[in-house]
This record gives sequence, C-alpha cells and structure tokens, in this order.
Amino acid sequence: MLLNIDRVLQLLAEGKSIEKIAEMSSCETVDVVKIINDARELLLKYEKPLAKKKLIIKKKSTEPEAPTTVKEVNSIREILQGADLSVIPVKSPITIYATGLFNEKTNRSGIGIVLFDKENRQVGKLSDYIGKKSDLVCEAMAVIRAIRLAKHIEASDVRLRISSEILMRYIEGKSRDRLPELGKYLEQIKELSEKLNLKFEVITKAQNDKAIFLAQKATEKAFKHGR
Repeated sequence: MLLNIDRVLQLLAEGKSIEKIAEMSSCETVDVVKIINDARELLLKYEKPLAKKKLIIKKKSTEPEAPTTVKEVNSIREILQGADLSVIPVKSPITIYATGLFNEKTNRSGIGIVLFDKENRQVGKLSDYIGKKSDLVCEAMAVIRAIRLAKHIEASDVRLRISSEILMRYIEGKSRDRLPELGKYLEQIKELSEKLNLKFEVITKAQNDKAIFLAQKATEKAFKHGR
C-alpha cells in the first residue's frame, strides 16, 4: 500500500489504529508515527488550531480485526463528534463525568463529557450539540455517549459519574413513573452496559462542573452558528 500523509489521515479517520495501518502498509509503526508528525508540522505551519487535535492510539489486537464498513465508520464519527481526546491506553480503567442539559437562553440542548485515567489525569473531553431535548433525555443521551466512548477505547473498568438522581432511579428501575420519551434511551443504556464492567455514581452538580460547562458551551456554539 502506498503510504502518504493523505492515506494515513484517511485511515485514522476510519478508526484504524497505528498498529493496523503499519500492518496494512507492511511497515513499522515508527514510520506511521513519522508521517503523523510530518502532518502535524504542516498543520502547525498553516492551520495551528487543527494541529492541537489529538489521537487515540490503540494497541494491536490479538484477535482478527473485522473489515471496516461504512456503517462502522459513521458510528465512530458519531461517537467522536465534538470530542478532543489524548492518547488513551486501551484495556485500562477510566472515570467519566457526564451530563446533558437544555439551555433555556439558547433554546438548545447539549452534552458534556470529561474523561480521567487511572492516575486521575484528564485525558479527554467532549462537547456536542444534540438538538432540542428535555433535561432528562439530555442526561440519558450523555450517558449513552459516555458508555459508547468507553467501549470505543476498550476501557477495562468504567466509573461513570452523573449529577442526575432522577435519571439514576430510572436506570436502576426504582422509579415507577413512566416517561415514553425516555424509554428507548433507557433500553440503549441497558444494552450498552451489558458485558461492561460499569459502575454508576451520583455526584453533585458542583462536582460535575466541567461537564456542565462543556454542555452549555455546545448549546451556545450551536446558537451562535444558527443551528
């Protein structure tokens, strides 16, 4: 395979790991990393904001990798929409703070997510506009995206912290109230949580301030651009 900057960036956008790209190209991982660094230097020279974007580097899997389909590529793009992630090692514990909110001022909804590694270092964040949803649905959508992110980086253990006691009661099946609009999201949370070492924790809004800020930022950005 011809290995150049355009091709490497395309494969990364498709969700291929550096190890996989090296394998496909019959070269060493250091060669792929060098091309990525060359791309960064060009971006620093001409597009400095873009050069700050970071990558997830995954270790080579011991199992055969399934062919990447258009559906899978779109799914990865959907998961990473609005995300800024550092180098996150796979198969390791992660703590995620997540929230969603409806901003009455902008009449828009957003989600905010912050990720920390096992050393309590921030390794990623996400701020994304999700249209116009109720507060509870926003919270549920934030949880869904957080779990999908955790699965994408193959986290071994996930501690998911949210500041909605109401949603937590629904997730645990302790609420008797029926909200049709929330049903499909609860089913998604249940399905995504299967075979995942996931622990929920309810925290205060003050403890979840970073995620709240990112959710608000998403709504304000959408409002500014007329979305």
